[in-house]
This record gives sequence, C-alpha cells and structure tokens, in this order.
Amino acid sequence: MEVKELVSFIKVFSICFAISVVLEIIADAIESKLLIDFLKSNILTLLLALLAINAATLGVTVSKVQEILSKYEGINFKDSIKEMLFSLKEQIALIIITTIVLVIEGSQVLVFQYKDLVCHSIIYSVFFHSIYILWDTAKSVFVIIEISDKLKNLKK
Repeated sequence: MEVKELVSFIKVFSICFAISVVLEIIADAIESKLLIDFLKSNILTLLLALLAINAATLGVTVSKVQEILSKYEGINFKDSIKEMLFSLKEQIALIIITTIVLVIEGSQVLVFQYKDLVCHSIIYSVFFHSIYILWDTAKSVFVIIEISDKLKNLKK
C-alpha cells in the first residue's frame, strides 16, 4: 500500500472503530452478545464472500472501462483503476487483521484489561469497513454507467 492509500485506510478504519467502541459499550451495558457471537463465528466467511462479490463487480467494471477506452481514446481511468485495486488490498488487510484479532481474542495466555472491548471493537470495525468497501464498489458501477451514458449522448 502507498502512503496515501494507508492514510485513507486508517481514516476509514478509525471512524469505524470509534463507532464500534460505542456499539460494544452499549452491547455490554445491555448484556447483548448476539452480534459479536455471530461475527466471531462468521466474520471470515463474510469477508471472503464480500471479497468475491467485490472482485466480480470490479471485473464487470473494468470490462466496461475497457469498452469505453476502446471507443473513446484519450480518457484516463488510471486513478479509478488504482482505487479498484486499493479496495481489494483493503479487503485482504481486513482479513489479515481479523485473523490476528480472533486468535488474540480466543487466547487464554494473552490477557489484558479491556481485551474484549478492544477485540470486539476491532471485529465490528472490520465488518463496518467491509460494508463501506462494498458500498464504494457498488457506487463505482453507477459512476461508470453514468460516464458511459454521457459519452453515448456526446457521440450523437
């Protein structure tokens, strides 16, 4: 990851983490373990499924970009393609982070104050961040469609 990408990743993750800390405090206060139990059991499967959806969506988007580039020379999609690749890198990073956090959270040897708060908040953060990535990817499809429509109208 480039520095700009890393800063962007940390920014989004930090926002997700702040929301997640509040969520974990509320869940703990009302003694609700439903969401965290579900996520601990299924987060890696969810992340892999979202990665597959994202990769397929990006494949369709890139093919549409190639179609536009073949018809209209001089259009530059370098930044868009870099962002698409970055979203895949983000998802891989989230999978790695989740794996590490799940191992730490399940460890009987690694014990520290607020371990549940920190680990649960990171798990929630990863989940929220992955939803943000999915939303961003879906948004890119509509942007490409809009660009394609505008170019068709210009050609007429």
